[in-house]
Amino acid sequence: MPAQPDRGIDADPPRASTVLFILGSALMLVSFFLPAVRVSGSELRGWVCAQVTLFSIVEPAEMDPLAFGSGLLNVFVLLYFGARLTGSALRARRCLLYPVAICLVITWVFFRNEKMQPLIGHYLWAAGALLITGWEGVDATRAIFRRR
Repeated sequence: MPAQPDRGIDADPPRASTVLFILGSALMLVSFFLPAVRVSGSELRGWVCAQVTLFSIVEPAEMDPLAFGSGLLNVFVLLYFGARLTGSALRARRCLLYPVAICLVITWVFFRNEKMQPLIGHYLWAAGALLITGWEGVDATRAIFRRR
């Protein structure tokens, strides 16, 4: 069966996709208020991690590209969230899916390099991002392999 053409506006995503989107959004929101990482014996909440990673760009001398890449996940998820809520073109939303996965990998490399221990907030954050984009991510990946 050939991949379905891009319909442009995805006005009616599957019900399971909507449920995962809502659940993922809730998990991500909650994750910002929970301890996300342990660094040198101190626990940092998710919102502090987000703030540090995204605002590290204003201090280029001290900016860690891995930390910044980790913080970009929030930006990509926020863009995807807005695109999904406004019914933007399916193809446009799918362009945001893979950077989310790449940013998660960057985050785990950063944790390993800096000897940071992920905590419950991090796991909820990662799960939320994957659930928000997950259904379309699976469909997009399946479509790529069907074309070959």
